Amino acid sequence: MPKGDFVKKGNAQLVADKAAKKEADKKTFEEKKKENLLKEPIRTNGSSITLDYDLLLEKFDKYIMETDYPIIKEFCVKEGYSYDTIEDLKRKLPALAQTIKRALQKAESYIERNALHNKVNPVFSMFRLKQPCFGWTDKQEIAINKEPTKISLDELDKLEKEADKLENKGENQ
Repeated sequence: MPKGDFVKKGNAQLVADKAAKKEADKKTFEEKKKENLLKEPIRTNGSSITLDYDLLLEKFDKYIMETDYPIIKEFCVKEGYSYDTIEDLKRKLPALAQTIKRALQKAESYIERNALHNKVNPVFSMFRLKQPCFGWTDKQEIAINKEPTKISLDELDKLEKEADKLENKGENQ
Protein backbone atom coordinates (compact mmCIF):
# COMPACT_ATOMS: atom_id res chain seq x y z
CA MET A 1 0.00 0.00 0.00
CA PRO A 2 1.45 3.35 -0.98
CA LYS A 3 2.27 5.80 1.73
CA GLY A 4 -0.14 8.47 0.42
CA ASP A 5 -3.19 6.15 0.79
CA PHE A 6 -2.34 5.60 4.45
CA VAL A 7 -2.20 9.34 5.10
CA LYS A 8 -5.53 9.87 3.37
CA LYS A 9 -7.17 7.19 5.51
CA GLY A 10 -5.57 8.71 8.59
CA ASN A 11 -6.97 12.15 7.81
CA ALA A 12 -10.41 10.69 7.12
CA GLN A 13 -10.25 8.88 10.43
CA LEU A 14 -9.30 12.12 12.22
CA VAL A 15 -12.20 13.94 10.59
CA ALA A 16 -14.56 11.10 11.59
CA ASP A 17 -13.22 11.15 15.16
CA LYS A 18 -13.73 14.92 15.41
CA ALA A 19 -17.29 14.60 14.09
CA ALA A 20 -18.03 11.78 16.57
CA LYS A 21 -16.61 13.84 19.46
CA LYS A 22 -18.65 16.87 18.40
CA GLU A 23 -21.81 14.72 18.27
CA ALA A 24 -21.04 13.25 21.72
CA ASP A 25 -20.50 16.76 23.15
CA LYS A 26 -23.81 17.86 21.62
CA LYS A 27 -25.61 14.90 23.23
CA THR A 28 -24.01 15.65 26.58
CA PHE A 29 -25.13 19.28 26.33
CA GLU A 30 -28.69 18.21 25.46
CA GLU A 31 -28.75 15.74 28.36
CA LYS A 32 -27.59 18.44 30.77
CA LYS A 33 -30.24 20.75 29.41
CA LYS A 34 -32.90 18.10 30.05
CA GLU A 35 -31.58 17.57 33.59
CA ASN A 36 -32.36 21.22 34.41
CA LEU A 37 -28.86 22.41 33.60
CA LEU A 38 -27.07 20.99 36.61
CA LYS A 39 -24.59 23.52 37.99
CA GLU A 40 -25.59 26.34 35.63
CA PRO A 41 -24.08 29.73 36.46
CA ILE A 42 -26.77 32.08 37.79
CA ARG A 43 -26.52 35.85 37.44
CA THR A 44 -27.74 37.80 40.46
CA ASN A 45 -27.20 41.52 40.93
CA GLY A 46 -24.33 41.58 38.45
CA SER A 47 -22.36 38.75 40.05
CA SER A 48 -22.25 35.16 38.86
CA ILE A 49 -22.54 32.18 41.18
CA THR A 50 -22.79 28.48 40.48
CA LEU A 51 -25.47 26.43 42.22
CA ASP A 52 -25.66 22.68 42.48
CA TYR A 53 -29.38 22.17 41.98
CA ASP A 54 -29.36 18.61 43.25
CA LEU A 55 -27.72 19.75 46.49
CA LEU A 56 -30.21 22.63 46.81
CA LEU A 57 -33.16 20.26 46.38
CA GLU A 58 -31.64 17.75 48.80
CA LYS A 59 -31.13 20.43 51.48
CA PHE A 60 -34.63 21.82 50.94
CA ASP A 61 -36.23 18.36 51.19
CA LYS A 62 -34.30 17.69 54.40
CA TYR A 63 -35.39 21.04 55.84
CA ILE A 64 -39.04 20.32 55.03
CA MET A 65 -38.87 16.87 56.64
CA GLU A 66 -37.15 18.14 59.81
CA THR A 67 -39.27 21.26 60.33
CA ASP A 68 -42.84 21.26 61.63
CA TYR A 69 -43.63 24.61 60.02
CA PRO A 70 -41.36 25.19 56.99
CA ILE A 71 -40.74 28.81 56.01
CA ILE A 72 -38.99 29.38 52.69
CA LYS A 73 -37.17 32.53 53.82
CA GLU A 74 -35.95 30.76 56.96
CA PHE A 75 -34.49 27.99 54.79
CA CYS A 76 -32.74 30.61 52.63
CA VAL A 77 -31.19 32.29 55.68
CA LYS A 78 -30.06 28.98 57.24
CA GLU A 79 -28.51 27.65 54.03
CA GLY A 80 -27.12 30.93 52.70
CA TYR A 81 -29.29 31.27 49.61
CA SER A 82 -30.86 34.49 48.42
CA TYR A 83 -34.66 34.36 48.51
CA ASP A 84 -34.75 36.21 45.17
CA THR A 85 -32.49 33.57 43.61
CA ILE A 86 -34.77 30.80 44.87
CA GLU A 87 -37.80 32.62 43.42
CA ASP A 88 -36.01 32.99 40.04
CA LEU A 89 -34.99 29.32 40.04
CA LYS A 90 -38.55 28.27 40.87
CA ARG A 91 -39.57 29.43 37.38
CA LYS A 92 -36.73 27.49 35.71
CA LEU A 93 -36.76 24.28 37.73
CA PRO A 94 -40.02 22.34 37.96
CA ALA A 95 -38.52 20.14 40.70
CA LEU A 96 -37.85 23.20 42.88
CA ALA A 97 -41.35 24.55 42.24
CA GLN A 98 -42.80 21.22 43.40
CA THR A 99 -40.60 21.24 46.51
CA ILE A 100 -41.79 24.75 47.38
CA LYS A 101 -45.42 23.63 46.93
CA ARG A 102 -44.79 20.74 49.33
CA ALA A 103 -43.33 23.16 51.88
CA LEU A 104 -46.38 25.41 51.60
CA GLN A 105 -48.76 22.45 51.91
CA LYS A 106 -46.98 21.29 55.05
CA ALA A 107 -47.12 24.80 56.53
CA GLU A 108 -50.83 25.08 55.68
CA SER A 109 -51.67 21.75 57.28
CA TYR A 110 -49.66 22.71 60.38
CA ILE A 111 -51.63 25.94 60.79
CA GLU A 112 -54.95 24.24 60.16
CA ARG A 113 -54.29 21.33 62.53
CA ASN A 114 -53.03 23.53 65.35
CA ALA A 115 -55.84 26.07 64.91
CA LEU A 116 -58.37 23.26 65.35
CA HIS A 117 -56.71 22.32 68.67
CA ASN A 118 -56.28 25.95 69.84
CA LYS A 119 -52.49 25.65 69.78
CA VAL A 120 -51.96 28.73 67.59
CA ASN A 121 -53.52 32.17 67.77
CA PRO A 122 -56.74 32.13 65.72
CA VAL A 123 -56.15 35.64 64.39
CA PHE A 124 -52.69 34.62 63.18
CA SER A 125 -54.15 31.47 61.61
CA MET A 126 -56.81 33.40 59.70
CA PHE A 127 -54.34 36.08 58.59
CA ARG A 128 -51.70 33.58 57.48
CA LEU A 129 -54.08 31.32 55.58
CA LYS A 130 -55.49 34.31 53.68
CA GLN A 131 -52.07 35.01 52.18
CA PRO A 132 -51.98 34.47 48.39
CA CYS A 133 -49.68 31.45 48.64
CA PHE A 134 -52.40 29.51 50.52
CA GLY A 135 -55.39 30.84 48.59
CA TRP A 136 -57.92 31.10 51.41
CA THR A 137 -60.33 34.05 51.21
CA ASP A 138 -63.26 35.56 53.04
CA LYS A 139 -66.37 34.98 51.05
CA GLN A 140 -69.51 37.05 51.35
CA GLU A 141 -72.67 35.94 49.67
CA ILE A 142 -75.41 38.46 49.13
CA ALA A 143 -78.65 37.11 47.75
CA ILE A 144 -80.49 39.55 45.57
CA ASN A 145 -84.09 38.87 44.66
CA LYS A 146 -84.50 40.33 41.20
CA GLU A 147 -88.26 39.96 41.06
CA PRO A 148 -90.22 42.59 42.99
CA THR A 149 -92.69 41.45 45.58
CA LYS A 150 -96.24 42.00 44.38
CA ILE A 151 -98.71 43.36 46.92
CA SER A 152 -102.29 44.43 46.54
CA LEU A 153 -103.49 48.02 46.93
CA ASP A 154 -105.19 47.10 50.21
CA GLU A 155 -101.90 45.80 51.61
CA LEU A 156 -100.15 48.96 50.41
CA ASP A 157 -102.73 51.13 52.21
CA LYS A 158 -102.21 49.13 55.41
CA LEU A 159 -98.44 49.58 55.20
CA GLU A 160 -98.80 53.34 54.61
CA LYS A 161 -101.11 53.66 57.66
CA GLU A 162 -98.65 51.73 59.84
CA ALA A 163 -95.80 53.91 58.63
CA ASP A 164 -97.83 57.07 59.43
CA LYS A 165 -98.62 55.77 62.93
CA LEU A 166 -94.93 55.06 63.58
CA GLU A 167 -94.00 58.47 62.25
CA ASN A 168 -96.57 60.22 64.50
CA LYS A 169 -95.35 58.31 67.56
CA GLY A 170 -91.80 59.47 66.87
CA GLU A 171 -92.90 63.11 66.65
CA ASN A 172 -94.95 62.97 69.91
CA GLN A 173 -92.09 61.63 71.97
